[in-house]
Amino acid sequence: MSNDAEIKNSIDLLEKLITEERIICYKYSDFKNVQQIEGNVFRATWKSADTFLVLKSFNNKKATQKIVNEINLYKKVDLHPNVLKFHGITKIETDVIHHLDNYSLVLEYADSGTLKTYLNNHFSELDWNDKFRLALQLANVVECLHEFDIIHCNLNANNILVHQKNIKLADFGLSKNIDKELESSDSSKLFAYVDPKFLNQEQNYELNEKSDVYSVGVLMWQISSGHQPFNNELADYGLAHDIIDGKRENDVKGTPTEYIKLYRECWKNEHNERPDIHKVVSTLRAIISHEQKDNNLLETYNSNANSSEEIIDTNHDLILDDISSMNLSYVDDSRSKSSLQDQITVKSSINCPENNSTESLFDDIINIIIDKIIKKHNKGFTFEQIKQFINQQISQLNQPSSNIIDWLKNNQDKSQYVWFLGLFYYYSIGNIENNNTEAFELFSKAAINDYSIAQVYLAKCYIDGCGIKQNKNMSFYWYQKATENKSIVGQVYLGYCYEHGIGIEQNEKKSIHYYKKAADSGNMTAKLYLANCYRLGEGVEKDETKAFKYYIFLASQKISDAQYQLGNCFYNGIGVNQDKIQAKNWYEKAASDGNIAAKDTLKKYFNIQVNENRLQMLSFKKMKQFGLNYYGTKLTKKRNIKGVDYIQKAAESGYKIAQYELGNVYKKGEDTTKDERKAFEYYKKSAEQGHINAKFQLGYCYDKGIGTDINKIKAFELYEVAAKEKNSDAQNYLGTLYEKGQGIEKDPEKAFNWYKKAAEKKNKIAQYNLGRSYELGIGVKRNDKQAFNIYKELANDGYLDAIFKVGTCYDKGVGIDIDKGKALKFYEEAAEKGNIKAQACLGTLYENGQGIKKDLKQAFQWYKKAAEQNNEVAHYNLGKCYQFGIGTEKDNSKAFESYKNAAESNHLDSLFQLGYIYYNGKGVKADKENALRLYKKAADKGHSIAQYYLGENSEKTEKNLKFAFHWYQKSAENGYEVAQYTLGTYYELGKGVNKDEVKAFELYEKASKKEFIEAQYKLGKCYYDGIGTVANKEKAFELYKKVSEKGNNEAQYKFGQLYEKGEGTEKNSESSLYWYQKSAENGYEVAQYTLGTYYELGKGVNKDEVKAFELYEKAAKKEFIEAQYKLGKCYYDGIGTVVNKEKAFELYKNVSEKGNNEAQYKLGQLYEKGEGTEKNSELSFYWYQKSAKNGYEDAQYNLGIYYELGKGINKDENKAFRLYERAAKRGLLKAQYKLG
Repeated sequence: MSNDAEIKNSIDLLEKLITEERIICYKYSDFKNVQQIEGNVFRATWKSADTFLVLKSFNNKKATQKIVNEINLYKKVDLHPNVLKFHGITKIETDVIHHLDNYSLVLEYADSGTLKTYLNNHFSELDWNDKFRLALQLANVVECLHEFDIIHCNLNANNILVHQKNIKLADFGLSKNIDKELESSDSSKLFAYVDPKFLNQEQNYELNEKSDVYSVGVLMWQISSGHQPFNNELADYGLAHDIIDGKRENDVKGTPTEYIKLYRECWKNEHNERPDIHKVVSTLRAIISHEQKDNNLLETYNSNANSSEEIIDTNHDLILDDISSMNLSYVDDSRSKSSLQDQITVKSSINCPENNSTESLFDDIINIIIDKIIKKHNKGFTFEQIKQFINQQISQLNQPSSNIIDWLKNNQDKSQYVWFLGLFYYYSIGNIENNNTEAFELFSKAAINDYSIAQVYLAKCYIDGCGIKQNKNMSFYWYQKATENKSIVGQVYLGYCYEHGIGIEQNEKKSIHYYKKAADSGNMTAKLYLANCYRLGEGVEKDETKAFKYYIFLASQKISDAQYQLGNCFYNGIGVNQDKIQAKNWYEKAASDGNIAAKDTLKKYFNIQVNENRLQMLSFKKMKQFGLNYYGTKLTKKRNIKGVDYIQKAAESGYKIAQYELGNVYKKGEDTTKDERKAFEYYKKSAEQGHINAKFQLGYCYDKGIGTDINKIKAFELYEVAAKEKNSDAQNYLGTLYEKGQGIEKDPEKAFNWYKKAAEKKNKIAQYNLGRSYELGIGVKRNDKQAFNIYKELANDGYLDAIFKVGTCYDKGVGIDIDKGKALKFYEEAAEKGNIKAQACLGTLYENGQGIKKDLKQAFQWYKKAAEQNNEVAHYNLGKCYQFGIGTEKDNSKAFESYKNAAESNHLDSLFQLGYIYYNGKGVKADKENALRLYKKAADKGHSIAQYYLGENSEKTEKNLKFAFHWYQKSAENGYEVAQYTLGTYYELGKGVNKDEVKAFELYEKASKKEFIEAQYKLGKCYYDGIGTVANKEKAFELYKKVSEKGNNEAQYKFGQLYEKGEGTEKNSESSLYWYQKSAENGYEVAQYTLGTYYELGKGVNKDEVKAFELYEKAAKKEFIEAQYKLGKCYYDGIGTVVNKEKAFELYKNVSEKGNNEAQYKLGQLYEKGEGTEKNSELSFYWYQKSAKNGYEDAQYNLGIYYELGKGINKDENKAFRLYERAAKRGLLKAQYKLG
């Protein structure tokens, strides 16, 4: 059949379909607002309807075949919800403007454009539920095509559409056009999606169903990443060949493992290795079921009686809506024998399986709620918001909360139920009263079983002191455990701990690391924290543009803090061009979403008065009914009213002053149990109504983490609002934030100005801070006298910290002459009144006897008082007292406890001391692993002695010179003289490092300046021997003299040598003898040996062989070889003792084995003569030979005789001659005579 005939048949068929009304033909004139979208695709509305439709035109008669073909395909699959709906066609008689002709398809309009566009614009908003949904919809609709034997052949992100967040498929059966599309200039968008077998032009390969599976795999990757494959690579045929050879995109961090595995299976090179589309769909469903843990409640539904199987509905809200229309009550079996099925009344048309008991239904409901809570937390919901969310979820169920509580109490076999029950006590939900202890116990139970969200809540309890004594170290520990268990909210709070130094040393870089991890998983709080960090340059390089981008995304999510900061960015030109209109817009949005600072800013910058959430003032009559009196701004209760009921009712009625006062009551625990979370809630309610003091208190809560998380940014915002309303407390604390650079960039001048403003209002804390500013030069020129005068005036008014400061001024001479007596007086006054620093200071004065008589018992008592108030320095000093018996009996166990208490606050010396105690097992069982951990912790914080001990352990225990050198170097750099000396020996000897005598000398010199004796001795040796410096005997003499006088026995010996030789000083035998004696008395074996020779020979002293023998014996016991040899000689010759050849033999043998050639010769003689042992010519020959080889001439001579005479050996006159010759050269006369 000719082409013309085919075209005519297609036109006839189309006309027939229209005539028979099998498809609708719309009048083109009924379409309005026609706008071109792209190419031959237009958007339009129909008649008066507001709904958009799409007109897809075919501009020539040949294309009629395509129209008919595509209509046929649409009719097959049109009922599938993820296929773009086909409405009919329209015939365009004339359209000059848009150049349209002939027929157009009328299709559903996709409001979000292509999948590529949708991912570009909305990817950051998608969580994995959304991504799973998109992937499953895509696979499901392709499965539908394959069931009708339709191969798409051209699946890519540019022809897949998105409408109302759902996939819509269009453009079917276009495989014949793919060659042309690959040849187009925009082929980069297609290479990555097309079956590699088809790209390989050398193969005769037809696209098939597995080709579609390949494309689905690539699109699954794109859904996981948010951008097109190989987006940053040059799109050419080189890339195509790489794809043919197996090149694929890299997996995106955070993508579920099973999802990765599936798309990798899909994009395998060989089509027969890829799964079919049915397998892809079933695997995706299994992944979703596993990920969401609620497979029992996931249902499929049909949108039309004739439609194919619909996609799994993953929206828990729909399920809860159905459940909420059922009246359920849980009855414990132990209390009722009635049928559980009788307890279910179905009020809706929902179909419940007959075997679905109340038990399983409660299980399902609670699991869904738990899952949603965790997701909300991971998304960035605060603890306050979670409470509201739980109440909302329970109220939607239309069930009494007591039913859920009863069920939970009887089903404590799973960690999630244990934790969930804890939430009811923690948040006081339903009819359960707040019980922090019960909540803590339940969270602990679940946390121990590695339930990560329970670990987060347990950490929160520890940080807030909720149901347990506050313990920041334990809080950090549990946040860390939660993070290890993959908790996203755990990551946020671990970063929070590092940012604020909670239970761990402050480390802004680590906080950024964890914020980034959480932000990558979609946590909004982490993103906000990151935005603030980039804006202020905290823990990361300052990047206002990046901060702005974060704010603009977060603001679009209606996060009021981000909206407010975005307003600041536009107003001040931070990361964007200044735009006050945009600023006003975002301030208004923030204000409408409850941001208190935004309301103030609108008033300040734009003179716009935003109505606070004001409720009508209570009438005096109403107040009296509540039992209240009101005086100006003060609210008081009548005498006969008890507890907090008097103010609770007024607060609940919306009275802002009552709310503020109730916040105070809960904060202080007056007339009720202290509850910081409730205090925070009431301050917030009052502040939202404009109460200035409440705004300050709310800021203070954010500043100190009272009832909420620490948030210095919000603290700053609220302080600033209240400060401008002349609240002096807010002015003072605003100064503190400016001083420390918390929540705002550091600005000492602004800090000083705010302190000054508050001080002028007689705010004592501000006056004290003003004194500090003058003392330390914070934002003002240093003025000690002015500082002292401020402190003195405050001290006269009884301000405790100022009393201590005046004492310090007198002690150190700050702005006043030093007067230890007056210092003591002020210290005592402050200490008696409970000032911890004064108590610790007083302890130090008594310990060292500064300005007061030394009294170690008093020192101990003051340290103890300060320690009772948990002062870490005092804990450390108390530990020292117990360890060394200062003012009390030694008690290693108590020392351990005191150091442990101080170490919990990361007190550096205490960390080291605790490690030392563990290492040596004093007061506690030895635990070297724990000791080294503590040494490492202290070392990482810069503790030089801990660094040295780590080096010593690496050298002596681990035998690792590289690590030893590293830690010795760290310690030396931090000024520890022992490490400087040790590192000097490393450089001198080339031990673990290249030999460098100059560096060695420099290190010895540094340590010497700190009066380290060993270093001073070494420095003397360097000057004597010219090691790393020019030899200088005079300097050596001075150093040896200095060290000798301090009792160093080696230096005393060297000093004696200098006097003996007259080096660096005049010869002086008396002085020489004196220092040899001192050195010998102090146990130096070389001096003992030398002095022994003096007494043996009568050199400068009366000859005394007995004394000589005694000195040789002392030195010999210290393994000094020369002394051991001499002692053997004494026993042989009877010098200072009775002759004892056997002892002489033992000593000679011992020294011979250590290589002494004289002893080896003497031992040979004893074997030859049979003295002290049996004769043995072989051993005699052996030892003569050893001694001869070691260069002893007498042995060489005797060995020569053995060879000359053939004595116990083969005669060899040549060898004999050579031995005589060697001995003769060394000056032995009898050998010279032999050579004759």
